[in-house]
Amino acid sequence: MENAINACKEQIDIAFEAQHDDLARTFIRKQLEAEHRLRAATRAIAAVAAEADALQNQLREQQAQLDAIIAQIPLDTGEQSYACSPVSSAAPTGVTAEDVEAAFLREKRNRAEEGD
Repeated sequence: MENAINACKEQIDIAFEAQHDDLARTFIRKQLEAEHRLRAATRAIAAVAAEADALQNQLREQQAQLDAIIAQIPLDTGEQSYACSPVSSAAPTGVTAEDVEAAFLREKRNRAEEGD
């Protein structure tokens, strides 16, 4: 873009030296347009850079939040070798002892019938 502006300046000089005012006006208009595009591009680049900085800061904050959440997750100690978590009598599961007994008797009956 700056090369285009410099080229226009050279053409303006040549047009004035040759006393071609209309041609000089044409190149002055092109120079002004190029300068306008350069300023617009510079503003756009600055806006994108500011947005990139803001996004980078947001990313850092979210990474810190994620790290804090990960730090709160208990580590697997490797002591459990089964997929299900152990049943604790302290935590209510909605399954009563009677439910377990009835399911046990049904399973026992089904296995006995299969064995016959």
